[in-house]
Amino acid sequence: MERRHASRNPVPPGRRAAGALSSRLPGGEGGQGAAAGRGCPESPAPVAFREAPWAGDPPARQRAGPAAGSAPWPRGGLAGGARGWGLWLRRALAAAGAQGEASQAPARGHGPAGRPAGDRPSTGRWRAKGRPGSSGPGRDGLRPLPWLPVAILAGLLLLALGRVAGVAASPGESPLAGTLIVVDPGHGGIDRGACHLPSNTIESEINLEFSFLLRDLLRQQGARVLLTRTTDEDLDLDPRIEIANANGADYFLSIHVNWFPDPTCFGAQTFYFPGREESRRLALLVQDELKKVDPANYREIQTGRYRVLRLTRMPGVLVELGFVDSPHDRAILHDPSRRRALAEAIVRGVIRHHRGEPGPEPAPDLRDR
Repeated sequence: MERRHASRNPVPPGRRAAGALSSRLPGGEGGQGAAAGRGCPESPAPVAFREAPWAGDPPARQRAGPAAGSAPWPRGGLAGGARGWGLWLRRALAAAGAQGEASQAPARGHGPAGRPAGDRPSTGRWRAKGRPGSSGPGRDGLRPLPWLPVAILAGLLLLALGRVAGVAASPGESPLAGTLIVVDPGHGGIDRGACHLPSNTIESEINLEFSFLLRDLLRQQGARVLLTRTTDEDLDLDPRIEIANANGADYFLSIHVNWFPDPTCFGAQTFYFPGREESRRLALLVQDELKKVDPANYREIQTGRYRVLRLTRMPGVLVELGFVDSPHDRAILHDPSRRRALAEAIVRGVIRHHRGEPGPEPAPDLRDR
């Protein structure tokens, strides 16, 4: 068993004793301890897209901010959600249509008949049949469709949006709509959890940062998300349980980082409370997705008699993101893109459970060790 072992010290309700090293024992969350050292480096701030006119607009039409012939990028970037990109598409089509109307009006001057071509009244339509001898640009008098390339490119972009966050979903689809998920960043405050001080790997800080990322990804899939803590505070187990039960959550996800003195131990792993079949199915699906992210990960699900899983009344799992003593896992935990891949894997596992998929059974010799 690659798990931490120590005794739980009596502390006042809602708080943990400073400097106490505890571990996951029956009835306890475990793996909690105090250590000195600086926190983990923060993830880089998200890149903000500039709201500016299209680069190809004529100079006279370019002006500060959203302008005619331009459409601002939706907030949140490519992962901002189909709703924002749908609005962007409508604006882009409208802007392209306006450009097309302007481009189809002949320049001021004299046409073949000797009258000012620019004074000819316009029908205001994007596509209309021309009269014989008219100066329409097409052979059959059909006006071109200047917005068509924009529509094609935008359509291809929307088709790809469902995979930007690592979750296959159609534009506008919200696979977790109507669900309430409680995400529990383990430890906090004076209880820093597992630590590897030479690399500034502090479990409580990783748990919180990862939980913020997981929350955002779950919300993109339509879920409502509550965090048991949003700051570096010391929070006992019972308040975490109460947040999930009192709000009638549909899922409970507890986030941790493991510890074991042997640095050859590595790999993310998912735990569930024994006898809870829905929690077991959730654990199987989450672990299946986690192993896809790291093909070297050989770990299977395990039962864990953790208090937060025993007393919560909804499907719940405790996910160990890796081992602080493992160079393999530390490289993942300190890489923003690879941390995101872990979070996306958990989201996919929750979606598969919500859709009713059966969990892939582990190898018989590793089943529920």
